[in-house]
Parts: sequence; C-alpha cells; structure tokens
Amino acid sequence: MKKRNLLFYVTVLISAMVAFVGAATPVYCPDNPKCSDINCTSQTCCGSGCPGESFKIDGGPYGGIHDIAGTNCYVDIDMFTSTHFTFTSNAEIYAVIVKGGPNSNVYFYDPPVYFDSELLSTPVNPANGKYYDISHIEFCYDCRSTPVPEFPGFFIGIVMTGCLCGVVFLARNKYLR
Repeated sequence: MKKRNLLFYVTVLISAMVAFVGAATPVYCPDNPKCSDINCTSQTCCGSGCPGESFKIDGGPYGGIHDIAGTNCYVDIDMFTSTHFTFTSNAEIYAVIVKGGPNSNVYFYDPPVYFDSELLSTPVNPANGKYYDISHIEFCYDCRSTPVPEFPGFFIGIVMTGCLCGVVFLARNKYLR
C-alpha cells in the first residue's frame, strides 16, 4: 500500500473517531421516565434502571453549573436555545433524560461519558414540527472517584481536528514536492 493511501485511511479513521466522541442518538420515550425506569444496559425506555444515582434539574434556569447535593460532583450545562444544550460533568454520565411536552428524549452512553458536545434536545411537537421547551433534565450518574475533565469536550474535537489538519498539510506538502 502506498504511503499516500495509508495517510488517507488514517485521516478518515481519525476524523470518524473525532465525530463520535460524546455523541449519542436520542431514544424517544413516551411519558415521563426517570433514571430508575429506563434500562441503560439495553438502552430502552423500560427496565431496571441505570447504575448510580439520579440528579434532576426541574424548571429553569438550566444553563450554568449545577452542584449535585451531598457530593463533590457537578453538571455544567451550556444552553444554545431554550430546547438545545451540551453538558460537561465530573461524574460519569450513563444517560440524560430531556423532558419536553408529554414525552422525553433519552440519551444513553455506553461507556459512560463526562461530556457530550453534540446538542441534546427535547422531542419534536408533531403538531407544529418544533421542539418542545424543556420541562426538566435528569442525569443518571455515578460520582464515585471520578476524574475531573481538564477542559470541555468540544475543545477535544477542535484540538484533534487541528492536529489532523496539520498532519495532512505537512504530508501533502512533503508528497507534492
């Protein structure tokens, strides 16, 4: 295999890994599930619950740092709109339940994460095609001996993309001479 082809395949692989860091696809769940109602193992709306504890933010403001009472853990929420947000935490997050309207979106993480730099949201209102406003957000977490992230997750993607672009630029210049 030529070095140029190898470089291309490595570039594609690294790009795919960067794209999926912290990203979760929402699972639509009817009604108002809690961490004890969902199944983190099978990533379904019904089950025996998730490991650890639950932390619920009921009513706004949602944005900002929320200390989890009785622990040294927190969740930091960055609101982009009244219906979309990202988060960073120093606790392991197994799932996030985002309630809006009569139903919820549940974001499952296997393995658990400390952040999600993709936008999490409420379900879409089928009557008008718009997202419901957030009613509450519940985090299914474990706070035992968790490391503190050194910086928010979206910086990891930016740094990785910058490094990847630098490698491609240097390799391209070397092979085009």
